[in-house]
Amino acid sequence: MMDIERKKKDPTLVCTCNDLYVEDIQEAIDDGEQDYDEIMQYHYTQPRCGDCECHVRYLVTGDNSRCDIKELVCGENKS
Repeated sequence: MMDIERKKKDPTLVCTCNDLYVEDIQEAIDDGEQDYDEIMQYHYTQPRCGDCECHVRYLVTGDNSRCDIKELVCGENKS
């Protein structure tokens, strides 16, 4: 489960389980990765809780239409 308090303190933190930041995700995207699982593998990690998938998808596509804005800002999911 995502550490919401940690993410609130640093909005550039995308994945609290694997300690990945926006710059890490962007590096994978710049090297051609587009898929969530591939982006995780790029950094020798794998998805754990999955709460960051929406934020990663937003960084890849720029589309946050399926994301609750809270997911992007502080990692909270809709109930």
